[in-house]
Amino acid sequence: MCHYTKLVVLSIGANRLEGQIPRQFSTLTKMKLLSSGVNNLFGTIPPWIGNCSSVFRMSLAKNNFQGSIPTAFGRLSKLKVFTVYDNYLTEIDLSQNNLTGKLLDDLGSLKDLVILNFDDNILGSGKVDDLSFINFLANCTGLSMLGIAGNHFGGVLPSSISYLSNQYSQA
Repeated sequence: MCHYTKLVVLSIGANRLEGQIPRQFSTLTKMKLLSSGVNNLFGTIPPWIGNCSSVFRMSLAKNNFQGSIPTAFGRLSKLKVFTVYDNYLTEIDLSQNNLTGKLLDDLGSLKDLVILNFDDNILGSGKVDDLSFINFLANCTGLSMLGIAGNHFGGVLPSSISYLSNQYSQA
C-alpha cells in the first residue's frame, strides 16, 4: 500500500461519500487541513485521529458521526479550527485543552448532545456576547451537563439557560 507521507491538505467535503473514516488516514502525520464535511460518513470519530498532530483545521460537520469525541483528540495541539456541527454526537468533552476564542452558535445543531464540557480553557473575551451560544443549545433537548467553568466568559447569563433540558432529574 502506498503511503502519502507528504500530503498536507485533504479536502474531500461536499460529496456523497459514505462509510467510516479510513484507518489509513492515521498515517497522514504531516496533514495540516482535513475537510470531510457535508458527506454521509458515519460511526464514531476514531481515536487514532490524535495521531494527525500537524492538523490545524478539521471539518467533520454535516455527516452522521455519533458517540463522543475521543480523548486522543486532545493531542491535536496545533488545532485552531474544528467544526463538527450537524452530527449525532452525544458527548463533547474538550476541557483542559487551552482552547481560545468564542463558542459558536452551531453547537445547537448537535441535537443529540448529552454532555458538553469546555471547563478550564481560555474561552471567551470577557465581553457581553460571550454566552450567546447558550441561546441555541435549547435545540439540544437531551443536554444534561454543560461545563463552561474556568474560562474568560463575560456578560450576563442569558435567561435562555432555563430552556435547557428539562429531562434531567437528580438521583
